[in-house]
Amino acid sequence: MNEHDRKRFVITLFVVAALFILALLVLQNHFFDTQAYQYQKTFGGNILVYEKIFQTNDCNELLDALNLLDRQWNEAKWGTPKHKWLTGYIAAVYHQLGRLECGKNFVEAK
Repeated sequence: MNEHDRKRFVITLFVVAALFILALLVLQNHFFDTQAYQYQKTFGGNILVYEKIFQTNDCNELLDALNLLDRQWNEAKWGTPKHKWLTGYIAAVYHQLGRLECGKNFVEAK
């Protein structure tokens, strides 16, 4: 490889690396802007659970999840990480129920 080819290779490598870093930054900002991420950041737990909650549009499915989460929450030891993230899941379900207007007993989420 001559000097000219080596410089071209280094410049190409630099441009590809810069584009890769830029793409990561764009994706990171999109990912960290989601409602699921904000709940996960606040309460802990699994972001995939929050995403599933916010993707669910079936009121009965959400109410079933709420009943299960409520039982688990009551069985969890107060002040533990599990208790905290179960609280987050329950808050997310209530938020989604309100957003979907699943019942007059649920406060509308904004």
